[in-house]
Amino acid sequence: DVTFKTGKFVLHENDRGAIMGIVKVLADNPTYTVDIVGHTDSVGKADSNVTLSWRREEAVRRFMVEKGVELNRFSFTGVGAEKAGDDAQDAAKRGKNRRVTITVFKPED
Repeated sequence: DVTFKTGKFVLHENDRGAIMGIVKVLADNPTYTVDIVGHTDSVGKADSNVTLSWRREEAVRRFMVEKGVELNRFSFTGVGAEKAGDDAQDAAKRGKNRRVTITVFKPED
């Protein structure tokens, strides 16, 4: 997972390094695909959170494309606070919900 500050969608340098590991896996395995899902915490309006989750997903996807991953290898979406649960009173949970999940898929033989 790549995490973000409240209301932000800018990648941090340490996250870029982690994403580069995934870029390498994809470069070494041209049949693998990747699913990227943007999330937010439950703070804010639902429509704003969906937009923010898309922007987070897009920041990760753009970085990976800039590093050579072909766009047709991605599926991607932003789900807002859909999976945030009840995090309103728990700062640690909110922090974990401000994320993008990246899942790499290996095709079946």
